[in-house]
Amino acid sequence: MKQLLLFILILLLPVLYLSGCSKDYNKESLLKKKLFTDNIDKIEFNKCTGKQKIVTRSEDITEVINYINSIDFVEAKEDNPNSWAYYIKIINKDSTCTEIKFVVNKISYNNSWYKGNSSIINYLDKLYKELEYPESQSTLKR
Repeated sequence: MKQLLLFILILLLPVLYLSGCSKDYNKESLLKKKLFTDNIDKIEFNKCTGKQKIVTRSEDITEVINYINSIDFVEAKEDNPNSWAYYIKIINKDSTCTEIKFVVNKISYNNSWYKGNSSIINYLDKLYKELEYPESQSTLKR
């Protein structure tokens, strides 16, 4: 009897293990793009109206970065829209930068495309208004 149970267990374990591998991971891969605030010098927060705010205070940089880090980046088909709602350029102390374009339903993160939605744009609208920096003319072309 013990041999029969051992035999069944030996047969079932590989089947259970391999069945977990059948999941299709190629449909959409969820990416977490983590940004760290310790090396950031400033953030250029550009709005589609042609205005921008230059974010320099560490607590404000942290707020912007924490929000970006909270977004679930799900891959999407490559796109090249003619316009964007927000364009955020994160400039590091070593002069390297990360560029994120927010379109209503897509996000371009360093030239890779991800799904977006209107709630992201709504939050960015709110965040832009709350940041207490003077608006200046953006140097970016839409």
